[in-house]
Amino acid sequence: MGDDAKNFEWLEPIQDNDQSAESKRQLEGQITSNPDMAAVFSLGSEGPDTGVMEAIKSQGKAGSIYHFGFDYTPTWENGVSNNLISGIVDQDSYQIGKTIIDTLDKKIKGEDVDDVYPVSVKWVTADKIVEYGKEKQTQFAEETK
Repeated sequence: MGDDAKNFEWLEPIQDNDQSAESKRQLEGQITSNPDMAAVFSLGSEGPDTGVMEAIKSQGKAGSIYHFGFDYTPTWENGVSNNLISGIVDQDSYQIGKTIIDTLDKKIKGEDVDDVYPVSVKWVTADKIVEYGKEKQTQFAEETK
């Protein structure tokens, strides 16, 4: 995690079985036990992402806890106006899918394939999430024709 990791207290990861209510319940407990919590990173599907935003809101921490998410989903748009999301890191899922298909095609043809394929990611701040979502929808509509 780098040299700066020693400057933070790392809490137990939340295991929520992809359930919004469970991620909300567990994060509310962590916020109560750690009132100086500065940031949370949510990695999962729309349910847990919603639960994290609900926990931040219910604990009155909107705008004071940085919340970083992973991969674009329209769910993030619901948290923008209420300061429940600070930004996201998004993978280029279209490019990932295309790379997989191209690699499978090469393998089927007996061609050599690489062991590693880098995945580009993009940092999107909260104020850009809604517009970014529109761009993603346009990308999928145009590139999947």
